[in-house]
Amino acid sequence: MLSPHEILELAMKIEEVGVSFYRELAENVEDENKRSLFRYLSKQEEGHVETFKFLLRKFEEESLELINWDDSEAYVEDLANGSVFSRSLHDSMSSSDYQKIISLAIEAEKKSIAFYESIQKNARFTTADALKRIIEEENNHIELLKGMI
Repeated sequence: MLSPHEILELAMKIEEVGVSFYRELAENVEDENKRSLFRYLSKQEEGHVETFKFLLRKFEEESLELINWDDSEAYVEDLANGSVFSRSLHDSMSSSDYQKIISLAIEAEKKSIAFYESIQKNARFTTADALKRIIEEENNHIELLKGMI
């Protein structure tokens, strides 16, 4: 079972992957409206990273007490890279099929929401509030992406 620190670390890494994903889409799309939307989504994900960094500061002591943090950190990194923003999503980036890319991005947003909802149930007030806000923003991302299909 992951500790609170590891869960927040995973959430932060998921959002970092999202930042990179949307930033790369913005750089590779020619349509200015799509470019603007992807930049916006990247900025939103950056905000989520900052939220999780803030929450992680509360668990700094715990991280020092984790016996195999180096092993755990690699595991968390692998989870973040494969769980939400999957290999198929990254592979689709080289495609010009934006319908497919957008559909996969919507699925990634849904997976991140499911993850955040699962940890929100046991979270303390500050963390639960932050997760609620992020979930709302992720739902907004889905609606914006659906508008591109």
